[in-house]
Amino acid sequence: MEKKQVNKKHFTANQVKELVWENEVERTEGENRRWSRTITSIIKFGGKYYSVYWEQGLTEMQENEYEDQNAPEVKQVEETITVKKWIAV
Repeated sequence: MEKKQVNKKHFTANQVKELVWENEVERTEGENRRWSRTITSIIKFGGKYYSVYWEQGLTEMQENEYEDQNAPEVKQVEETITVKKWIAV
């Protein structure tokens, strides 16, 4: 099987924070843990889209946490799903 090369962009923690709050296009929330949950955000930067992750604090005492990361470039694709079901004839 051929490995697909993934284009990545390096962002600092401060850049991730800024991009999430100013350029977020979509977000997916992970499971809640005791103090935080992982969020995956799709951000737009330089005309391209990237997937970044960060931790959202779940109490008033927990800060959101952002890390330096090599974010993969992503693109949106549309899928069609076929559902088979039985009906009375």
